[in-house]
Amino acid sequence: MPTVDPNQTFGIELEFLCLRPAILPDVLFPADADPELQTIAYAVHKSLVYNGVLSSDPDPENIFTNDGEPSYTRWSVDSDVLVLSAAEEALLPAGWVAESVELSSRKMWYHQQDWKAEVSAVLKALRDVEAFGVRFITNASTGFHVHVGYGDRKVGLQTAKNVFQIATAMEHRIDELHASNRVAIPWQKVERHYCYPPSFFHFVRDFGIGVLEDVERVRTYEGLGVLDRLQDIERVRTYEGLGAFFDIPEDEIGFYDGMTGHNSAYNFDNLYPNQYHDRYEKDLKGTIEFRQHTGTLDFLTIIAWVETTVSLVQFAASAGIGEYVALLTSGLDNNFTLNHLLEALEVPRDTRAHYAADDDGEIIGVLPNNAEVSFNPVDALVALLEQNDVESTQATEKKTIADAIKQKYLESSYGHDQTQDTLPWDQARVVAAVQHESSVAAAMGIDVWSESGKSRIVEEVLAMMSKCF
Repeated sequence: MPTVDPNQTFGIELEFLCLRPAILPDVLFPADADPELQTIAYAVHKSLVYNGVLSSDPDPENIFTNDGEPSYTRWSVDSDVLVLSAAEEALLPAGWVAESVELSSRKMWYHQQDWKAEVSAVLKALRDVEAFGVRFITNASTGFHVHVGYGDRKVGLQTAKNVFQIATAMEHRIDELHASNRVAIPWQKVERHYCYPPSFFHFVRDFGIGVLEDVERVRTYEGLGVLDRLQDIERVRTYEGLGAFFDIPEDEIGFYDGMTGHNSAYNFDNLYPNQYHDRYEKDLKGTIEFRQHTGTLDFLTIIAWVETTVSLVQFAASAGIGEYVALLTSGLDNNFTLNHLLEALEVPRDTRAHYAADDDGEIIGVLPNNAEVSFNPVDALVALLEQNDVESTQATEKKTIADAIKQKYLESSYGHDQTQDTLPWDQARVVAAVQHESSVAAAMGIDVWSESGKSRIVEEVLAMMSKCF
């Protein structure tokens, strides 16, 4: 059973677009406001402060106002690189622009603070700004990222490896929680992508970067099975070794600066320095970043994904070896559902109910963006907002998500057979294998409670299980 760590922390990043007149309404700013500060970032900052949320002042002259404070003690508003879809762009009225915004939270203590009320206050601050004639929307280009950590303590290597293994073994189930455009793998090497799933990196590691050059070969290629992938992760002995799964050099991928964890649904870059990518020890957050979720400004959706990611990290950090390996091998069991996974991770009951919101109780995954609508309609944006709603709803429809998952099965992405009804072992056999390998390791003088000792046991059991196929 996962152990609760009182020092569990997290932070969120909300990406969204602001639809606004090219010249912002004067009513958004004080009469004596500096013209250079008449920006959406400043308007959001002032609204956050008004709603009782600590926010960093975007005024360049006040950049040192909070100097001396610990890092990540305030929310911050920044720009991003987000775009309207082609259909949305065609409906943007003359004299209006779409401005990219990223709203990053302070470091919040999961078990010690009323962080849900704070998130609610932030969303109210955004609605208050909307009341003055602008609109905040999310679409396929926007993301909702969660950083999970332990205060000032870096996430341990074994915990990070375990998170990546769970993400690998359960990719097909976790995909059910996400919009279809965050499930499908964009195989064509056309542009940089920022949330490639674990299976993509396993393919590249096993097959080479040529996987992006010939989609037909991808669809017929028999890559490593999921148990082999899990063993590959277990053999990692350093943070740099874990990062090597995601680092693809510029001369291979063809993108400026190559690919890193920042291009992955699971980003471990904040756990180790890399001078080539300008990451230095003093700047590291020490967190695991979850990047797969599509952008949202919906309160319940935000809460649900935070609770899910934190629960996953808690399980990865504290589950016993038998319980942990049993979960990994359950990824091969087609009768092991998303609901079983959420229960095993001890995701809070309310969140499981949120994901199972249809009448028959079946998990339906991500829900359409039901963010509270501002009371002040903007007639000029009606057509664009309707198009945005159509695209968002389509991406989160149950059938659309299922079709994207089916395609990944056809491409052998998940590393196991969807048609296999029964496994060549049961959970009792997995636990017995763990006990056997623990005894063998102890007899060899290996400390089975150390991270290296536990890692050896997991690797041996996975190897044993893989021989059954």
